[in-house]
Amino acid sequence: MAALTTVKNRSSARLASLAPGLALIAVLSAFLSIGLYYNLANPIWEAPDEPAHYAYVLHIVENRTLPIRQVSVGDQFHQPPLYYVLGSLAVGWLDLQDGYPPKANPLFIWREPRLGMEPNAAVHTMDELPPYQGAPLAVHILRFLSLLGCALAVWATWRLARLILPDRPWLAVASAGFTAFVPQFLFVGSTVGNDGLATGLGALTLLTLVELALTVQAGGTPSRWRFVLLGLWIGLGMLSKLTYYGVVLLVPVALTYTLVVGRKRRRRLFAGWALAGAVGLLFSAWWYARNVLVYATGLAFFGQGRLDPRTLRDIPEKPAEVATALGWYPEPLFQSFWLRFGWMNIYPERMLYDAAIVFTCLAGAGLLLYVVIRRLGRPGLPSSARLGLIFCFLGLLLVFAVTTWRFAYTLGNHYPQGRYLYPVQPATALLVVVGLAELVALPATLAHAVGWRRLADSLGRWLSPVLAMAFCATLAYGTVAAVQRYVEPAYATVPIWRDAERAPMSYTLQAEFAGKVALAGYDLPRTQVAAGNALPVDLYWRSLSKMDSDYQCFVHVADETGKPLAQFDAPAGNGVALTSRWESGEVLREQRLVQIGAEVPPGTYQVLVGLYSLADMKRLPLTGQPESTTVRLGEITVLPAGATPAD
Repeated sequence: MAALTTVKNRSSARLASLAPGLALIAVLSAFLSIGLYYNLANPIWEAPDEPAHYAYVLHIVENRTLPIRQVSVGDQFHQPPLYYVLGSLAVGWLDLQDGYPPKANPLFIWREPRLGMEPNAAVHTMDELPPYQGAPLAVHILRFLSLLGCALAVWATWRLARLILPDRPWLAVASAGFTAFVPQFLFVGSTVGNDGLATGLGALTLLTLVELALTVQAGGTPSRWRFVLLGLWIGLGMLSKLTYYGVVLLVPVALTYTLVVGRKRRRRLFAGWALAGAVGLLFSAWWYARNVLVYATGLAFFGQGRLDPRTLRDIPEKPAEVATALGWYPEPLFQSFWLRFGWMNIYPERMLYDAAIVFTCLAGAGLLLYVVIRRLGRPGLPSSARLGLIFCFLGLLLVFAVTTWRFAYTLGNHYPQGRYLYPVQPATALLVVVGLAELVALPATLAHAVGWRRLADSLGRWLSPVLAMAFCATLAYGTVAAVQRYVEPAYATVPIWRDAERAPMSYTLQAEFAGKVALAGYDLPRTQVAAGNALPVDLYWRSLSKMDSDYQCFVHVADETGKPLAQFDAPAGNGVALTSRWESGEVLREQRLVQIGAEVPPGTYQVLVGLYSLADMKRLPLTGQPESTTVRLGEITVLPAGATPAD
């Protein structure tokens, strides 16, 4: 019996030790699944600078060279090339021009919601829907590449927390969950751009720096391969994105710490750091040397050599101008860290941001509470945790400082976005989760203070996994709800085809109106309708030339003399894609519902369609038939009210 009890205890202990790792797998799986959902739910081109990042990949695929930035036109050619080279390898086999460039929406305003109208930067077509091909398929592949970079950050968060808090494995799970399920983090990781890669490499760099510091703190000497790995992360990070530079500033801090604390091993440590620097330069120096050679003026080192002087200015002479810019800087930075979708123009109710402020303040209060904990009789965080959290705080502070300096230097030309802080997302996650954990553990702390140690330890042991998984599940649910509430309703897909043969019309026509637009086909889903109900009519318009006016479309249900007994009038293009925005050759489907009045007598009627100008109420004539202004689609049968149509 005793032996059986021992076996059960060992099995329970083994399961308990495996549970945090299994939880991490669950978090990563959920992250990748929800990230794929974000990828597909958000229309292509609807993320900051996504078309420009795509253009970088396209240039590499077509020219087999890195681009040179000539004049500032909103391109991203100054960015380090790693993501784009990897992206070109992933999508180079596709026809990247099929569906590119996107058609710009002239009513879109950057960063402004326009009260829910025209949130889309591009006019979207049916070619963007499954089955994907050409540019739409390439965009989704490039987005998944970004997601993999962010997945590295999720894993690195878990590993970092396990490293500095080895006796609190469920804090590591909660930290990984925080990194994974911040809605904006998932959004950024599901767009075309180099943020995901920079985030992953920044997380790995932070993790390796903390490993080095903790090894020296414990009296050991890091292996040579650990320094090689650090050099690899630095080299690749310097080729990923300019926001990674804030992480690099943490390297001198770690170097100084290790040389001071490990002064008896200073020679070996210095050799290791030199090796890391050499590996980093081996991977990245060529890019910066190339920039200096290519760009003769400006910030050549960073690839910003040939810019319109209005885009990147010298440090302003007027402090008041900087103060004004910095005055509104924190709010959008904080908001876009949590949730601001699209081109920063789709965001939630103000109360959610207020809740995020309270959440952040609670985490900060928890960190301050740590100072008090040791005086209440409960052991505080171990020295490894204190050192690791100090590095996390310094890393976040340095990246924030670089982001702020960049904003002030350009006087607001670079809109403050929370994604610029993501290269140290593991640091943010640990600071937040440790702070919240200290607040949650406050009852246990008080129990320790009054001598109820066994009760406090028991509560901590059983509640930790429950609270950690509940925390992750709540955040994951929030990320899914954010897409369903804010992204999906914002973008109404306009059914447009660039190739008329792809439009799934049942009946084809070639009825041209004044040489401007043709009715290419139609669908009559029902040929019978009871009086008092609506008749659905689908129209397929093909633009023949660029139009200056927005025309109205009418659908009449008329008798044999042409007298309408029911009709529907509205702007052509469903009121979304107005005719003045149609491009020559495009085919657009609009769906109409013609309400048949209950007073319409049963009988057979014809369906007529035409266009007219709202300005003068004149109809467009059919080409070659100046006296005719309508196209007859066919006949329908109106049944008595209450009757059931056969079709």
